[in-house]
Amino acid sequence: MNLKELEKTHIREDSIREMTENAFDEMLCFQNMYQAYKMAARGKRSKKEVIDFELDLSHNIWEIIRQMEDKSYRIGGYHKFMIYDPKQRETGT
Repeated sequence: MNLKELEKTHIREDSIREMTENAFDEMLCFQNMYQAYKMAARGKRSKKEVIDFELDLSHNIWEIIRQMEDKSYRIGGYHKFMIYDPKQRETGT
């Protein structure tokens, strides 16, 4: 690879990195995170975890944003349960 090709590759990598960082920053705005919360909570509003989260909704969303920005956010574990229709099997959410 010659020098011009290397420079083009470097510029493309920088552009891709910048686009990715911009998309991540846009995703982490409060409005987008609130919309994501509403979608995730749909059909689960009576569950204890959702009610607890909603008690201090604004703080909890800002805390998730902070943790994602500093890369300390950790996804919780699965909740395993049995279903019986059409056959018995274990599943998780």
